[in-house]
Amino acid sequence: DALREAVALDATDLGARHGLDRALHSAAPDDDDDVRFVTFASDPEACGLRRLLASAATFGTRVDVLGLAESSSYSDDDPGAASPQTRSTTNDTEWRNGLKLRLLRDYARRLPARALVCAVDGYDVVLAGGGKELARKLRTHLLRSADASDDDPRGGRVVVASADQTFYFAGPDEACYGAAYPHPAAQPYRFLNSGSLVGEASALADLAAAALDAFAPPDWDGRSDQTLLHRVYVDQHRHRLWKNWNHRAAAAVSNASVDHRRHDPPPPQGLCRWSGDNDDDDDDSARRRRRLLETLPTIVLDHVQVLFGNTGGRAFLRDFDILDGRLHNALTDTFPVVLHCPGKPSFQAEFDRLRGLGW
Repeated sequence: DALREAVALDATDLGARHGLDRALHSAAPDDDDDVRFVTFASDPEACGLRRLLASAATFGTRVDVLGLAESSSYSDDDPGAASPQTRSTTNDTEWRNGLKLRLLRDYARRLPARALVCAVDGYDVVLAGGGKELARKLRTHLLRSADASDDDPRGGRVVVASADQTFYFAGPDEACYGAAYPHPAAQPYRFLNSGSLVGEASALADLAAAALDAFAPPDWDGRSDQTLLHRVYVDQHRHRLWKNWNHRAAAAVSNASVDHRRHDPPPPQGLCRWSGDNDDDDDDSARRRRRLLETLPTIVLDHVQVLFGNTGGRAFLRDFDILDGRLHNALTDTFPVVLHCPGKPSFQAEFDRLRGLGW
């Protein structure tokens, strides 16, 4: 209780947050909500998919697999067997990562709106904990993030994404979105990685639908779901900056004080072709994006890897070890529930190294 109070008083107190994480890690399971896990794969026999399903079985966790010729459900009692309830999700479509957003959108829309869903990549992820632990940590740590402000009109609708060191963005706007990326001090895990997402089903469905319908530029080739989520995340941040600046301007005028705009310049406009935060950009698509930014769930990044361990950009730096039989991030002193080793197949040697440490 003392640690909870300390975190509530100062969400930036990393010592208190880490202490609370340890206390929750060692506490007995309670009646917290569970999380439904879903992944994406095109090959049911892929070694990486089997590894993910085997890790989930360790925690008695079910994983729904989307993107096969049929979408199959796997359970802990038979992680290799498909559920009799299967449905077609693809029509011989060439696999591109952008398909993940469509599959996630359609899947989440079929679930109860408040159901918690965690979507992970299929071939380079393992689970290090179960759904109840993920739900506890989601509420305790990340809903206090600076990305989800207390005056957010979305009523707490949040989607939490993994974070890593690498800014992977496919498209000509890479430089301008990289320059506008928030939280430069959030090192080394600063940038969004779309390989792990968690939130309520309605929030995930709305985010995926908006990313596909409103934030994909005309030249998007469908290969990178992460690029679209980068666009949403940065545009949300810049939209908040604009709103705060305009509120201060209105307050200065109403108080008959010196116009703060002479001393406090606004955020730069027009950095990116499709940002939608420029009031001078009055085409229909830009206006639609601005309206969506008022209602979309807030994307929050797991900068300290409380939920999602991620080796992106740090594959051989050995941020992780095994402590008390659990996966442990030695840099942030946290116990992530998911481990994602994105990139080249050689990067997944981290799984073998951790297994050699007794995991």
